[in-house]
Amino acid sequence: PHSAKPPHDITMSDTQPAVQSSSGGESVRQIVTAMQLLQSQKSSGDVFWDPKTNEPMGGKFSHHLGELLPRCSSPVGDDGFPEVNLETTPGIDGDDASGHKRVCIRRSGKCFETLAHAAQEVLPGDEIVLSSGMFYETEDVILDKDNVTISAAKEGEILASVRIIFSADCCLICEGSGVLVSNVTFLQLRNWNRETKSKETARAQGCIRIRDGNAQFKQCSFSSESAPAIVVSGSAHPMIEGSSISGCKKVAILCQGNSYPTFESNKIQNNMGFAISVHDESAAQFLNNTVSNTVKCAVICGGSSTALFQGNTVSDGTQGGFWIQGRSKCVLKDNIIRNNHKAALQISDHSDPHIEGNQILDGDGGGIVVHGNAKGLYIQNKLSGSVRAGIGVMDDACPLFIGNEMVSNQGGGAVMAGNSAPIFIANKLLQNGFVGLGVKEHSTPLLQDNIIVGNVGYGILLQGKSRTEVQGCTVENNRRAGLCACEEAVLRASKCLIQASTEGQQRAGLLMHDDSKAIMEKCTVLGHKTGNVVMQDHSAGSLMENELANGVIGMKMHASASATLRHNTIRDSKECNLLLLNESQIRACYNTVSGARGAGVRAIQSAACSLSHNTIVDNGEAGVRMEDAGWVELRENRVSGNGTDGIHIRSSRAKIKHNVVFGNAEVALALRGNGTSVLVGNTLVAGAAENAQALAVDANINLGGPLCSANTIQATSRAIAALSHAGVVSSNRLVKSADHCWAAVRAGLDALDASAPRQAARVLVQMPDGEMSLGEGSQAKAKKLTVGGGQGKEEAKDKVKESKKKCR
Repeated sequence: PHSAKPPHDITMSDTQPAVQSSSGGESVRQIVTAMQLLQSQKSSGDVFWDPKTNEPMGGKFSHHLGELLPRCSSPVGDDGFPEVNLETTPGIDGDDASGHKRVCIRRSGKCFETLAHAAQEVLPGDEIVLSSGMFYETEDVILDKDNVTISAAKEGEILASVRIIFSADCCLICEGSGVLVSNVTFLQLRNWNRETKSKETARAQGCIRIRDGNAQFKQCSFSSESAPAIVVSGSAHPMIEGSSISGCKKVAILCQGNSYPTFESNKIQNNMGFAISVHDESAAQFLNNTVSNTVKCAVICGGSSTALFQGNTVSDGTQGGFWIQGRSKCVLKDNIIRNNHKAALQISDHSDPHIEGNQILDGDGGGIVVHGNAKGLYIQNKLSGSVRAGIGVMDDACPLFIGNEMVSNQGGGAVMAGNSAPIFIANKLLQNGFVGLGVKEHSTPLLQDNIIVGNVGYGILLQGKSRTEVQGCTVENNRRAGLCACEEAVLRASKCLIQASTEGQQRAGLLMHDDSKAIMEKCTVLGHKTGNVVMQDHSAGSLMENELANGVIGMKMHASASATLRHNTIRDSKECNLLLLNESQIRACYNTVSGARGAGVRAIQSAACSLSHNTIVDNGEAGVRMEDAGWVELRENRVSGNGTDGIHIRSSRAKIKHNVVFGNAEVALALRGNGTSVLVGNTLVAGAAENAQALAVDANINLGGPLCSANTIQATSRAIAALSHAGVVSSNRLVKSADHCWAAVRAGLDALDASAPRQAARVLVQMPDGEMSLGEGSQAKAKKLTVGGGQGKEEAKDKVKESKKKCR
């Protein structure tokens, strides 16, 4: 053109090697550039630009051909294209001596200058042989005959180097069956628009278009600047094997219609668009290919496609590895998906893929991201080294993950958000950053039988208004907490093992903040430094049939947290089994609280506590200790074998009814400070210490009248005077002998058993004169405890009556 220079870069892919003619002439880059300039301007008389110097050469077309191709010795043909002096294919009759006819049909002996002309003359079963060189095709090459073979000729022991170059508006169209093409390079160029001074695409529809049949392409190379390199449509089912597809500006491979091609052991690399695009109902198969260095996403599957990708390596995709969309049900098995930017696998819309046995490694984005309304089955994949989360689930997606490994992903093992409802079963989430599993917004996942170990932050973190079901999971040695619920999240956990088996790891088992809620059933929570269960703010929890053991504190409650405990075992804590602070509230029944080095239950700072039908035994200090608590209700508990007092109440409002307190080291019940207490129907037996008492009351506390009645209290002669001063003697029964005391204990324990639900199991303890009922407690583990059979209420009541007669 007169007014502007054409681009200096060549229109072919820069990845294509320079290949010289057999006469030692110009490289592919220079020749193709010359061809384009000649074709577009041969009749215009315009000034030409030297492709080497990028300077105007001046003169007319015919005067400067030699400057365009300075090392090309062949003359110019009638069509304006240089006649490259290449040798003819040996062994084919009909070639003339000049070697101009280089496309030959072996059976007929006819030879042509272009493949398009040869394809028009070919018959079924014919073989087309091409000698070394480049063939510039300006019309479609149509292969509609069956069993046609196209191949490079052998020049001695060496295959000829053959390049078929299509302009942007023509291509190779394959419709016949049994077509075999081997050892040929196909290139498609873009046209130069003289008006816009840019490259343009005319009606580009692909370099190779396979519309029907089962053609095979082996050891070929494909590249297109204007359209997909290979387009498979209709019901075609070709095989492309051992080939290279590179340098494409749009899509390298496009599969559509009802096609079901097979691409095996190819190299698909350095493409500017998508490497592979599968749409409609295509069932394409991609086996053992290498897909790398793609500017867009490497692979995109849409429509209702059911493509299979197996054994491939997909790496270095600027916009990700795979994007599965539409209603695609493609299958990915045993692929290596590595070092992709953004998401390695993105699953969207209503797609429902099967993803199994893949390695998804070292991505700059996430591993698998499922969003929209997508589903999918994800089995035994390994996701490691992603900058973001190994798995992300958003929007309304509901995928199923089974047996996957998420290891060392910086943004977490798996993160769920939106209204998603994923299911995670038997997965491993190990050594991930920030969180093993994170749930936020309105997500409602089910987590079952997963192993969540060694993550840098939380094992499971719940935020927003999410609702999460956790079943049978192992949550161990995560740096912060095993399970953490914040904001308005709701957690339901059952049959989980939550433990800190390594010093300094997983400071809390269950940690609750804000207005979160939790239901925990049949879980084992062990060995946490801050507390096996820690509740703060306005969080609320319900714990049933759990074991909280070997932590510094079994359960710790702050601020305005509230909890209900039923049928739990809280044992062997280093400080306290159950600690209530501030204005927290707890209602606990049918629990066993045992073996703490400190108190069994301790409440201070206005905390409120209701304990009924609990077994509180063998703690190092008091069984129950309440100091400056808001209110305390103790009803029908067994408190025995504790290291100091059985029950110690200081400056608290307390209702203490029908408890059996015996065998503690010091005082059975101590009332101190200025609190108001109600004592009704309790059995209080002093400990074995020399100065032990059944009931110790400060001088300023008066228990006369209905506030203290129907209690059975062991009292020595020296203690009676103190009890009389407190107003206790007149309305309560005082016993002195050991026999009477133990009879009272038996009667009290049987009364506890009778008041327990009929279906409850009984827990027995070996006493000096035989086995005695301790009341209900399904997981009790006090000293010398054995589990006995159930006993009906009527039998229990009869036994209580007999015991009372003996006591009288």
